[in-house]
Amino acid sequence: MDVKFNETTAIVAVGMNGEMVILSVSEDNPDLSTDAQSMPANVALSSAYSPQAPGLYQFKGSSCLESLDQESAVMVHRGTFELVSAY
Repeated sequence: MDVKFNETTAIVAVGMNGEMVILSVSEDNPDLSTDAQSMPANVALSSAYSPQAPGLYQFKGSSCLESLDQESAVMVHRGTFELVSAY
């Protein structure tokens, strides 16, 4: 199975209740764009640290296809969040 790897950035808003919404995704990553439209941000983006405070964050990381077994794989987006603007 071919491994697909893309660097990616996204702008994410975190609300008062801690809910994340992906506002924009770098154009060179159609996989994250699709996932951002089809699933919650906390499911689409994987990070050791998920922001809890309200604000705008930049997600920087990579997307890669990871094997679940010999016949199936899942796209995973891993990276870190950096606070851009608190509100």
